[in-house]
Amino acid sequence: MNLFLNNHYLLIIDLLIFLLSPIAFVINIIIWKKRPNSFKIKVAYFYLCLWLISFLAIYKFNNLS
Repeated sequence: MNLFLNNHYLLIIDLLIFLLSPIAFVINIIIWKKRPNSFKIKVAYFYLCLWLISFLAIYKFNNLS
């Protein structure tokens, strides 16, 4: 039972990451206009990878349940 509850907590955290990563991506582009473009691109790719990883984790979790 504890493993089941832990998996659901991880799913909730993963869903939050999935929902907040695109928002952070937009904030990165809007606010950080003074930063070098290469740095903005690296951070944007980081958020994109984080979003994709969380999407895959949610997909795998739904297939295992």
